Amino acid sequence: MTKSNLPRQGDRLELGDPVQPFGERTTEWLFSMAMRSMHSVNDQGRDTYLRCIAALRERSEELLATLNQLEDRIPVGSHEFEWGLHYILAELENPILMPKLIATAVREVAERNQDMQGCERPEDMQVLVQIMAVEALDRLIKHDRQQALQALLEVVKAQPHFAIRRPGVQAIIEADPTQIEVLQELLPENQRFMLDLKRVPVEYLNASIHPAEVRPRPNRPGAAPRLDEHRTSPNICTCHSKEF
Repeated sequence: MTKSNLPRQGDRLELGDPVQPFGERTTEWLFSMAMRSMHSVNDQGRDTYLRCIAALRERSEELLATLNQLEDRIPVGSHEFEWGLHYILAELENPILMPKLIATAVREVAERNQDMQGCERPEDMQVLVQIMAVEALDRLIKHDRQQALQALLEVVKAQPHFAIRRPGVQAIIEADPTQIEVLQELLPENQRFMLDLKRVPVEYLNASIHPAEVRPRPNRPGAAPRLDEHRTSPNICTCHSKEF
């Protein structure tokens, strides 16, 4: 059933058949199965995902052609799909994908639509896709150090967006601290503080909160850190309302 022959009623949102970007070729099927199972938490789903990744790694010569075909079929604005696809590309850790990852990372970021309501906007998801591409380049350092570092420097030089630049800068410094002076020349003054940022495992950020430092929240279960009299959690979104 398509959108054209679905009845309308009031302001109800009506959707047609979803676009299916994957074809019948084996490599496309493996990408499809990997994306379906990538969030699985049970043993069977996880095993399916790992088998797909292993099989895709063995089909290196078909990856670029398959990605080109998928790009032609993906509708504009399919950021969630793109993010999942780039997550899988990062898992493959194949240097042949480097040009594709660079092309994604250096895309021009659209200006945020200030007229839209809500915290998450399509432009934000686009940035997450590009960050994933940078993280995929980071994972290539252990396979082709020189080319991966050059690719990351190219991204830092061409991409002015802070959130996309940051993981690239950190990856370069961790792999080759002698590049700090080069990065200092590439970064504008208001972004050079990135040179001092350190990546740490999330476990290092766990902190016990003393009972005296929390307060109950009447509308939510549990308690939250006592930040100030108006807020109980950091304000990290663009919604200008108070958090309770």
